[in-house]
Amino acid sequence: MACLLATVVMIVGGLLQAPQPTPAPSSETATQFYLRYRAAVATATSVDDVLTFWSTDAANEYKSAPPDQRVDLALIKRMNGMVSGVTVSREVVSTGPGSTDAILSLEGIGRDQNKVTGTARLVKNEGGGSSPSPNTGSK
Repeated sequence: MACLLATVVMIVGGLLQAPQPTPAPSSETATQFYLRYRAAVATATSVDDVLTFWSTDAANEYKSAPPDQRVDLALIKRMNGMVSGVTVSREVVSTGPGSTDAILSLEGIGRDQNKVTGTARLVKNEGGGSSPSPNTGSK
């Protein structure tokens, strides 16, 4: 189960960017962005609600895939729901000229009620939004 959080972060995290429908506050932290994404997935009524978080390239790739090869909303919600009570235990933001990274250390509770941990790397996009990328590891 420990790798489950890492897998969820890796699969979903590599596709995300700051959402367009609800603009992020200009001072939104990487932690706030990630938790806002998880909340949005939980209440999404269509894949389009989730696609607004994905980078343009990832959304275009998804849309160009044959419909029978696309992830559906039910699967996205199942992956998101495999770990509950997700919190960010640590946020490390790169500093200095041109720095664009944040690493989140995540904790949650798996379906077996055991603690799971993982990490997510977020990269700031040109438009100012964050884009989580595949995790860097898990415990």
